[in-house]
Amino acid sequence: MQIQLNAGMLSDKQINELLASLKGEVFFFDQDKKLQYYKQPVDMNYHPQELGKTFDELHIENAQKAWQNIQHGEKTVIFPAENNSLHRFYVDRYEKVVDKNHNLVGMLRQIEDIFPLVDYYLDQTGQKLVDDPANNKGKNFRQIDELDAETGASEYK
Repeated sequence: MQIQLNAGMLSDKQINELLASLKGEVFFFDQDKKLQYYKQPVDMNYHPQELGKTFDELHIENAQKAWQNIQHGEKTVIFPAENNSLHRFYVDRYEKVVDKNHNLVGMLRQIEDIFPLVDYYLDQTGQKLVDDPANNKGKNFRQIDELDAETGASEYK
């Protein structure tokens, strides 16, 4: 079955394959805050019981705050994961989803490690990251890196 989109046509199978190919974890909540879609590998056919539940019922951290910010005009709201380090940096990104009249129809949530992209950028531009001693946020990430090194699998042979 071909489905007319705003800029082209895709079959329902192609739409499913396209969504399953997106990076990271992907979720869509409708205007009633209900989970209507979550990404799973294209070869899976699992219908999770979470579908149809609100993000409040699912206890999704930061979703309510993101929803409020989106309702008040923000298009994107980003929260970092608590266990990020200097070598992995997951972001929990919420995107406003609107119809052609710019009415809010839902919210997309995507969780992704952006460090590989930053690392690629630095490699391609010949730049490097340096510590900013004036920024206290960096201390937390360095501490997590130290903990990972102390308790990592590399200790066990």
